[in-house]
Amino acid sequence: KGYIPLAPDLAVEVLSPGEFAEELWEKLADYKSAGVRLVWVVSPATRVVQVRRIDGTVTELGEAGSLSGEDVLPGFACPVAALFVCVPTGSGGFIPVGPASRRPRSGRPAGRR
Repeated sequence: KGYIPLAPDLAVEVLSPGEFAEELWEKLADYKSAGVRLVWVVSPATRVVQVRRIDGTVTELGEAGSLSGEDVLPGFACPVAALFVCVPTGSGGFIPVGPASRRPRSGRPAGRR
């Protein structure tokens, strides 16, 4: 019957391959005007996370970086690389990447055959 007139403290946007820049800019403007304090824009294609704050500052983090909850989620930390353990195939599925995906099909660790 309507929306709750509250804004979240944190919003996370994961960019889709077909998403237009205009759509993202509109969402970011909506978040800012609603008072969202922290926005993470995740780009699976570039493996980058943009951290946007209510004060207008922006930080870009690559896979070597670490997301922080800052004052919104005190104590929260997550390596950016951990966000990209699976990547989209483009056909609606996902494929694992990283060390776990390099195991032999038998499920045994490499070197133990």
